[in-house]
Amino acid sequence: MATGATLIGSLRWRSVTSMAAAALLLPLSLGALIFFFELQYVFFGYIGISAASLAITYLILGSLIERQGTAPVVDRYWVEVSNTLGRISQWLCGGVVAWAVFSIVQGMPAYPTVLALAVASVCWLWGAWRTQNELLAYGAIFGLFSTALTGCVAIANVPLTANSIVSFCIVAYCFLLYGINILVSQSARVKSQVFLKPSYYSALALPLALAVSIPFNERGPAAFLLLATGSFYLAVSHRSQTRWTIYVAAGLLNFAIYMWLPLASSLSGIYQLYVIPAAITVMVIAHLHRQELKPQVLSSIRLTVSGAILAVSSFESLYSKDSSSLLLFFVVLLLSLAGIVAGIALRIKPFIYTGLAFLIMNVVFQVGLQFQLQGGIVRAVILIVIGIAVLSVMVFFNIHRERILQQYRVFLADQNWE
Repeated sequence: MATGATLIGSLRWRSVTSMAAAALLLPLSLGALIFFFELQYVFFGYIGISAASLAITYLILGSLIERQGTAPVVDRYWVEVSNTLGRISQWLCGGVVAWAVFSIVQGMPAYPTVLALAVASVCWLWGAWRTQNELLAYGAIFGLFSTALTGCVAIANVPLTANSIVSFCIVAYCFLLYGINILVSQSARVKSQVFLKPSYYSALALPLALAVSIPFNERGPAAFLLLATGSFYLAVSHRSQTRWTIYVAAGLLNFAIYMWLPLASSLSGIYQLYVIPAAITVMVIAHLHRQELKPQVLSSIRLTVSGAILAVSSFESLYSKDSSSLLLFFVVLLLSLAGIVAGIALRIKPFIYTGLAFLIMNVVFQVGLQFQLQGGIVRAVILIVIGIAVLSVMVFFNIHRERILQQYRVFLADQNWE
């Protein structure tokens, strides 16, 4: 009776406050009806879905009333009533979330709780579109995320911690949010821009949940998930040109690689694998800050990093006495030649200097050790091939001496080299 009276009073005297009172009294009257018929034990586990249903009902009524208030002329009473019903709907959705947490802790029926969270998320999504409120957009994004997690726990009996399925869902949701962000940024609809910032910042923040969900005791799934997360941040950095996402991506990719390095190193016997990922990361970071660093500092970093890779490789090649020494010798030659080629291609002198220095040093040392170590014939063949190549270069140099010297002087005078 009180609900009906306040509703009639609101319509009769055009009171928005009375309409709000009627909207708040309606769930109380429904609850009193349940207690009157002693059905509280039956409906106790379904309070959340009941509140969510009432919330979306108010939202639908508010949308219909809003049309009534704006056609053919603006009627402020109906507009205010629509806004009031929208706010009450949002409060009810907040109550649904609190009830969902309580019901999960108490072990109540799972399906109504998951459905209630889904309906509340849809209400927030719709409310964000109607009112252009970014807070509601954040609520919708995390509400849908909570719905998925609640479904995993309550329905599928999947643990949230140390579980690869949950971690994969988190990474997939981040990619989905970022895809939505790209679509929204390219959309011509003005109202869709309310989801631009929430989708972007939520996608960047959600991977924090992986700290408790990734099963680090399982090397394969954990490394794959870290690589996927690093790839996500790389995609973000490529489009947004933000440096900190590159650093996060580099850290995650190195973490994933180093999880597999003990196994790879034990199988191959190549311990410079521990140095190469970190060294490349330092090179990339130095390259990103090349405009802020002095040329001497940048050259020193490049010399140190490339020298560290080749020094570890040379040490293993020279002091290895087992059957893998031939492989290590071949690897250090390839790395030295790769450094020279990279220096020429990128026009970076430190790479050329370190590559040449370690190439000559390894060839000289291997000439003295080739007949004392296993695989001496094969080493001799490799060295003969390298010697023939060096002789060919010397012959070519003598034929084109003047032109090469001229190019060398241009090489020294060129300011574009780093």
